[in-house]
Amino acid sequence: MEVFHFSRLKRSYEAVAARRLKKGIPPFNPKRKAWRPEDDKILGTRPDEQIALLLGRTLNSVKCRRKLLRITVCRPAHRPFTPGEDAQLGTDTDEEIAKRLGRERTTITARRLNLDIPAAGANRLWTAEEDALVGTMPDKDLAVRIGRARGSVCARRHKLGRPACNPVWKAWSQEDIALLGKFLGRAGQPKLRASPAIARQNHHAHERAVGIGRQRHERRRRRALP
Repeated sequence: MEVFHFSRLKRSYEAVAARRLKKGIPPFNPKRKAWRPEDDKILGTRPDEQIALLLGRTLNSVKCRRKLLRITVCRPAHRPFTPGEDAQLGTDTDEEIAKRLGRERTTITARRLNLDIPAAGANRLWTAEEDALVGTMPDKDLAVRIGRARGSVCARRHKLGRPACNPVWKAWSQEDIALLGKFLGRAGQPKLRASPAIARQNHHAHERAVGIGRQRHERRRRRALP
C-alpha cells in the first residue's frame, strides 16, 4: 500500500493519524523491519542469540516474536559429564571448574551435590573444629590458619553470634568489677578503675582527638587568610 505524507495530501497531522487508526493501518517506520514467513520458520531452531545475528535483528526483537508465535526456546543439547570431569569436581571452586570445563557454575554445583562431593575453596562447608576456633583469635590469623578468606571468617563469626577477638582489648575480670565504686574522684564522686590497657586506649584516643582538632583549626585559619 502506498503511503503519502500528510503534507502531500494538504491535511493536518492529526487528521491523517485519525484516518489511519480508523482504517487499522499500522504506522510507517522506515527503521522497522517486517517479519517474513521464512524468518518465522527459523525461530526456535537455534538459540535466540544466533538467530538475532543471522537475521540482523536485536535479541529482544527475536524473543518477542518467538513468544508471540508461541514457539519454545531452543536449548543446546545436554552434554553428559565424563568420568574425567567428575574427577575434577571438588578439587577447586565451582567457578574455576566451570571455566575449566566450559560449563555453567550452576551445572557444576548441581552435579557435585548429586554425587555428594564436598565443595572446595570458598564453597567448602564449615567443620565443627573450625567453628570451635572462630572468635578465639583475630579473624585474619584464623583465616590463614584454616585456609579461608578473612571475609568468610568474619561472616561465620557474625552468624555464630561471637564477638571479635582483639588482643589489644582486655575483658573485664571479676576482680575489676568488684573494684568499681570503691575509689573516690576529686569531687568526691565514685571513680571507676579500669585496666591499664583501657587507660592506654583512652589516652591514645584523646591524643588523636587533639591532633584532629589542631588540623581542623589549621585548615580554618588558612581559609581565613586573604
